[in-house]
Amino acid sequence: MLVRAAILYLVAMPLTGFSQVHSLTLGIDVNSPYGLSEPWFTIRNALLRCPDIATVAEQADRKSATGEVTTKNAQLPDLVKLENVIRESGAGANLRGVEATVEGDLLQVQGKWHLRFSGKEIPLQPVTVLVQQERKKPRPPTDEELNAYERLLAKSPKRVRVTGPLRSNPALALEVRAFESEKLNNSQLKL
Repeated sequence: MLVRAAILYLVAMPLTGFSQVHSLTLGIDVNSPYGLSEPWFTIRNALLRCPDIATVAEQADRKSATGEVTTKNAQLPDLVKLENVIRESGAGANLRGVEATVEGDLLQVQGKWHLRFSGKEIPLQPVTVLVQQERKKPRPPTDEELNAYERLLAKSPKRVRVTGPLRSNPALALEVRAFESEKLNNSQLKL
């Protein structure tokens, strides 16, 4: 009887496990001559206390001044709350930006392209400025990254995994820096 209930649950369960936020890359500016590596311990501990965050990387990427996190329930976090957690961490840090890797369904709503994941829709836009840095300046997007949005629309796959910066002016949107549409599974891709 228990096995039957488990099978029915799995069959009836929505495919939210396959439409989700896979990871977030946080771009962080710090007031430290040593870069992000020195204050990362303090920032990491503050992020681990945040109720929306599931995991935080042991070490930050010093070269790009970023850190990797995953969220609970594979959802997008509240960016204002995330910004406040980092600013109030005591590390002299500010959130420069957030890049997300999100898997979902590509659809058109009122003439604009959106990504539907976990019952939510987020508009897609071409990439403008990256979260990653080089020598304390934003890394300029490559030609491939600049053209990713147009290539995605030309291909128009139903299922897609998109990676790019999140923007919240005025509403939340995901800029397309890279995408993967072939043979998607629940494993983490390196985009």
